[in-house]
Amino acid sequence: EEFYFTKKRFHPVQLIRSFPKIIDSAAGNGFKSVRVAGEIPWRLMVHLSMAGYFEYEERVNADFFDCYPAIGMCLFDMERYGAEWTLGILRTHPMMLAKGVAFENPSYYQG
Repeated sequence: EEFYFTKKRFHPVQLIRSFPKIIDSAAGNGFKSVRVAGEIPWRLMVHLSMAGYFEYEERVNADFFDCYPAIGMCLFDMERYGAEWTLGILRTHPMMLAKGVAFENPSYYQG
């Protein structure tokens, strides 16, 4: 909650701008890469627009994971999401993990 929201507002550009600081901090402590995991609590999803959230996900891929030595895992309780959210999640994540199996996501759109 503290990471994703400022005064109950989701600020995707602000978040993405903070990522290089994370890389710099890790490098300053002797690490060559970072590993991140993220999950927005379900109760906070009401503060998100679907379009804004998926724009953030696309920018994280292009502006962070494609540019820095980092790997990440986004966590979603897929039973809580409707069809539109599920399709957006699939479209914005290149790899999936389901029932303990990792696979390339055929629905991923890199645009």
